[in-house]
Amino acid sequence: MIALFDSTNLIAQLLEPKLHSLLPEVGLEIFSSYEALYQRLFRLHDGPVVAILTTDNRGQLDQFRDLLELFVDVRIVLILPDHEQETLRLGHRLYPRFVSYKNGNLDDLVSVVARLHNKMQTSPGF
Repeated sequence: MIALFDSTNLIAQLLEPKLHSLLPEVGLEIFSSYEALYQRLFRLHDGPVVAILTTDNRGQLDQFRDLLELFVDVRIVLILPDHEQETLRLGHRLYPRFVSYKNGNLDDLVSVVARLHNKMQTSPGF
């Protein structure tokens, strides 16, 4: 499963077709609220989970830290709003496997997500 959090749905609209074309068999769930993401991650998952977290500001990064306990077996890909050092520092507290930016290359991000998901399928402890 790929869980995509995007409160504005702008990045989700760009990522969804790219992810479906590269990983057609993988379920993609899009969340625009923390509550919905929390509820989904709280339930048991049946297989590997990659979470793509899009943030609009540093406050959202702090809110994701509150969900950290639910990300234990989840691989995080983080999309940050800016290139400022403090934002990156806060983002790394989530232990992401990959960090990109809103103005970054989404094709690279999709490629990383596909590799993470495929690696998790073949090596569950990865």
